[in-house]
Amino acid sequence: MSHDDIENVGSNRSGNRHIGEVVAARYSRRSILTGGTAALALTFFGGAQTAGASPAGAASAARRGLGRGPRIGFTPVPTSSADALTIPPEYTAEVLIPWGTPLFSGVEWRKDATNTAADQEKQVGFNHDGMHFFPLAKGSRGTRRGLLVVNHEYTDANQIYSAAQGSAITYDATGREKVAKAVAAHGVTVVEVVQQTDGSWTHVVDSPYNRRITGTTPVAFSGPVTLAHPALASNNAPMGTLNNCSHGYTPWGTYLTCEENWNGYFGTSDAAWKPNPEQARYGVSATGFGYPGTSLTRASTLRTTRANSTASAGWSRSTRPTRTACR
Repeated sequence: MSHDDIENVGSNRSGNRHIGEVVAARYSRRSILTGGTAALALTFFGGAQTAGASPAGAASAARRGLGRGPRIGFTPVPTSSADALTIPPEYTAEVLIPWGTPLFSGVEWRKDATNTAADQEKQVGFNHDGMHFFPLAKGSRGTRRGLLVVNHEYTDANQIYSAAQGSAITYDATGREKVAKAVAAHGVTVVEVVQQTDGSWTHVVDSPYNRRITGTTPVAFSGPVTLAHPALASNNAPMGTLNNCSHGYTPWGTYLTCEENWNGYFGTSDAAWKPNPEQARYGVSATGFGYPGTSLTRASTLRTTRANSTASAGWSRSTRPTRTACR
């Protein structure tokens, strides 16, 4: 499914310069590669050999090859157009937690995609994206057991629904169930994984850490922005996270999931509706993106009636993998 053309339509109608122009006016690609990036690399990998050195000095040392430890050795992989995962012979690759993997007992993966929305809430989500591994032990043991936290960006109706169901969304109970399944396939998966004695990895069914954060999971706003802010005034409690793409993690052990292209997940059939200036700046429209094959344009309309719903989207959500609250 390709939606690149849709995503590349700009919504900034101002006369301000594009961020690319701003960066280009200040930095060249070469200066970044030979300067700032090299200094940053030395900060992480140079160790005591460059302690106390200035960024310029660190960059100079990087160019001379100083402070480098042993390189990671592997056989280079040649360029290829083959539809295959190609890895160096010194490495192995295995499928660990594909879409639909049950996180709990009593849920069965059905190859024909007849799993329900309720099933999907207890299964690994769709279209893996950003992810991070959180060790559950210190030292070498932590490299063999931990929590894998994975983003799920979008869904493809040609795959998540059965052939009998089809990809079309209808405005009835059947359509709402299909949208509910798609919404449940978005978000984040937290799953415990462990390395077995033969070196392979597996996930731990019924782990107390296993959980899903979906488009309907209750969330809270904290920090400088709270529900007291007028833009977040709502008819019901805030919930959900969608279009989870990039990620990050913090020194205090939380996982950050970032919502992208959220504007395409809103829509309305009200012909009189017009976006306010803020919604227009973000690219919110009556039809949404109309992702081919996903039919999620009106997902938010079907699942919530809260006011100012667009203001509750497009955030970086934070969650502690070993806890059950999403913020």
